[in-house]
Amino acid sequence: RDRVQGVLAARIDRLPDRARQVLQTLSVIGRAFSLDLAESVVDASEEDLEAVLAALQDAEFIYEHPTVAGTQYMFKHALTQVVAYESLLGRARRALHERVAGAIEALHASHPEDYYGELALHFRLGGNARKAIGYLQLAAGQAVQRSAHKEAVKHLITALGLLETLPEGPERVQRELAIQVALGPPLALTRGYGDPEAGRPLLRAQEL
Repeated sequence: RDRVQGVLAARIDRLPDRARQVLQTLSVIGRAFSLDLAESVVDASEEDLEAVLAALQDAEFIYEHPTVAGTQYMFKHALTQVVAYESLLGRARRALHERVAGAIEALHASHPEDYYGELALHFRLGGNARKAIGYLQLAAGQAVQRSAHKEAVKHLITALGLLETLPEGPERVQRELAIQVALGPPLALTRGYGDPEAGRPLLRAQEL
């Protein structure tokens, strides 16, 4: 794998500066991305972006995948997206995650419920703990409705971890209380009601 990553990194380095920058930006969105989202995130005119996307397709970094929802693209190989992503400096990466999250919110303002998980991820990686926690709670609620209790627990535990980055005070207490109350039922269903861990959220909620 290291050898393959080295080859991919060298290929990315040989791209023209503009194409490399666009590829790195797209890698922050994820392996798959819509043209609409790319246009919102990449700092380029529509014509410039289309030309770069065509060049990246010719070089076999990405490929077009038309869908009923509009034009979609995918990185040809998952590792290509990983290598391009890891070539970004941490500060630039965080700023782009925040930008991607804002673009998703704007593009899908009428039906954000389809994107709670993505929004939580990008806000978390962008360093916006408050927004990430909110979307993790919403994603957990959706998971419970689908009886995906392990997924709900994962979201809520991630939210609890992010809470520690917020300053202490009434807001943090209220947020933790809501998360602990929400965590109790799916945790009990996944671990079993007799498991000592299953009762911890309720005990913590009582303390709060």
